[in-house]
Order: sequence, then C-alpha cells, then structure tokens
Amino acid sequence: LRENLDEMSGRELGGEFMYDVLVHALSGSEDERARAEEKILGLETRSGFYASLAEVGSAGSEVGPDVKWLAVVCMKNAVPRSWRKRNNSALTEDERIFVRKTLLGMVGVSDQMLANQVSVAIGRIARLNCPEEWKDLIPTLMTLIGTTVTDEQKRVREECFTLSALLDLRNHCSSITTKI
Repeated sequence: LRENLDEMSGRELGGEFMYDVLVHALSGSEDERARAEEKILGLETRSGFYASLAEVGSAGSEVGPDVKWLAVVCMKNAVPRSWRKRNNSALTEDERIFVRKTLLGMVGVSDQMLANQVSVAIGRIARLNCPEEWKDLIPTLMTLIGTTVTDEQKRVREECFTLSALLDLRNHCSSITTKI
C-alpha cells in the first residue's frame, strides 16, 4: 500500500484519483485507512480537491454508495477549513460554481445517508456563500419543493426530493442564523 499511495502523489487530481484514495480510506486495514486519511487532508489545499470529491459523490451506480458518502463527508468536513476566499487558496471560482451546482443536482438522492451529508455540505457552503455568491440556492430549493408529478413512481421520487430539499433549506437557515 505504501507504494500505491505514494505513487498517487504524481497523478493529476481528479475523480479517478480521488476515487482510488477514498477506496483506500474505506479499507479494513487500519494502517491503510490512516495513510489514506492523511493523504486526503494533504490534498485539501490543492486545486481540484472539491471538484474531484463532487465528481465521485455524484457518480452513477459504478461507484458504491459508501465511496460516494465518504466523498461528500470529506467535502463537508473540509468546507470550514478551506472554502473561504484567501490569498493562498487554490480553490477557484469555477470550482466553487461546479461544486455548488453538483451538490444541488444531488438533492433528492434516494440514499438517505448520502442525502443527509449533501444537505449538511450545502448548508455549510451556503453559510459562507449565500446570498452574495450563491443567489440561486433558495429559489432552486423552493422549485424542488414545489414541483408536482403525475404518476406514483414519480410521486415517490418527488417526495424524496421534497424531503431532501426541505432538509437542505433547514440546514441553510440554521447555518445563516449562526452568522447573526
């Protein structure tokens, strides 16, 4: 494993790279898990960190739910440390926009554990970016809440979207109140 994680250092930071690191972080081996977690923390300051996590978190069925969940958890946990705009920040405005759009696209995922983490990640970013830099957050969530459907299968899916959007809105409101 040492060679595997060390060899990754030279690779470009992207979804495939982050997927590999996250899989190591979910390993049954404590040593492998610890090294992968250390690697993830070291990547927080690199450009593309958030985008690669968003890419993994929003991937299709080819990525397991545990890996998606961990990607969103890592993103959520990193937001308070490195999302703010600073002179030495590697996080570009384009990456911020991509991550916000990707997270909004994940509202309503059927996996409740993943949906909860997406909601908290949205709330943490909203606390720092809304309404100044994320003007469409509340209108988008309200649209998701108000969407109507006709058949039963769509209705059930819509209820998941509505509950998830309401949870996002609640987390956003909670985050905003801490600013006051």
